[in-house]
Amino acid sequence: MKRKTILQCAVASVTIGLIGVGVVLAVDQVWVGADWVAVFQGPDNCTGKVGTAVKGTKLTLLQKEDDFYKVHYKDRIQDVEGYVAAIDISSMEVVGNAGSGQASVDGNTTAAKGFKPEEYASSRHISTSYLKSLEARLAKPLVEVQDMKDFMAEGKVGPAKYRTGPTTAPTSQG
Repeated sequence: MKRKTILQCAVASVTIGLIGVGVVLAVDQVWVGADWVAVFQGPDNCTGKVGTAVKGTKLTLLQKEDDFYKVHYKDRIQDVEGYVAAIDISSMEVVGNAGSGQASVDGNTTAAKGFKPEEYASSRHISTSYLKSLEARLAKPLVEVQDMKDFMAEGKVGPAKYRTGPTTAPTSQG
């Protein structure tokens, strides 16, 4: 009797889980629920950023991979396709918090307000050459992708696929 009850509970749990996944994947449109999200090239935050979307941005759901959704949306400049963290997405429409509900691909907050970098620099009495050098420095990753993956493996944090151990041999310091 006890075994039959456990089996029934297991079947019910699997059925409910499959129905839940089906409901999420049956939805073609989802919305950004967080204040903003980074849109990445691949299904983890160690890949390059291809865009930024703000709260209320409507996204077309393409597929689910790990803890990320592959999505497509149109920002003010171009079509953007990439991956966003599933935790930041809502299957129900969310009211945005900025103008059209979408930000530019460079993720610059002033761009979402309609400012151009040159206008911003001029309004702050900053040379545009300084601004461009600052943008160039900020465009480079602060941490290399492989270093981040090794860190996650060593600390056993992040997506499960990185928890297997460092992928590079440790160097001895002498």
